[in-house]
Amino acid sequence: MRPETTNSTPSHRAAAIALAACTVLSAIAVAAHPTVHTSSASQLLADMVEGRRADEHVHAAVIIFMAGYVFGFVGFAQRVGLQRTSVRLGLIAYGIGALAMIGAAMLDGFITPGYAAQFAGAPPEKAEMAVAILQLAWTMLQYLSVLGFIGMSVGMLGVSLPLLQAGGLARITGIAGLISGVLPIGFLLIAQVDLDPPLLIGILAVQAIWNLTAAAWLVHGHEAVAPAGLSQPA
Repeated sequence: MRPETTNSTPSHRAAAIALAACTVLSAIAVAAHPTVHTSSASQLLADMVEGRRADEHVHAAVIIFMAGYVFGFVGFAQRVGLQRTSVRLGLIAYGIGALAMIGAAMLDGFITPGYAAQFAGAPPEKAEMAVAILQLAWTMLQYLSVLGFIGMSVGMLGVSLPLLQAGGLARITGIAGLISGVLPIGFLLIAQVDLDPPLLIGILAVQAIWNLTAAAWLVHGHEAVAPAGLSQPA
């Protein structure tokens, strides 16, 4: 059986644009993410309410970017070949990760600020109770984010594995998928779910490498990919 050709089409280029654009815009959104630093429960709630609109705008953008990522990822998977088991499993894993990331964005950008707004100006004892409940929400946020990163990384690995047998830019994309699939999971195992800013930036940087490499292959890659299943004489 001869290798399968992988010529670029307008749909592949659209997927490439989605991956590249969402990668750049996501970095801007992360940089614009509001932060609060205070030890007072009342002041913490007040700061959350003050930054509520910015939180909503940033996380609404993140949700839109996740839809763009999925669009680009599906286009990439189609070009590699949906008949491949690793590609189908990668799509499932990536979809789970994207849904978890959307849940995290809803929780961090809309639910917790909305909850904090209900206690704005409340007596100190009520403010402390509200912050105690918010701690549960922030714990949920950590685990949703971890699930999101792991799902998306496993997805990148699954769709990239077939490209390791190809040459040129396709092989480079496969290697990038291997790195982006393994390193973030290793980072998270070491950190034990503690997503501090340096770790978050590191994971996003590693995944951005695959996004941009995959986008480049979708547009410029013309290498043949080994067929799925057992090879047979042509």
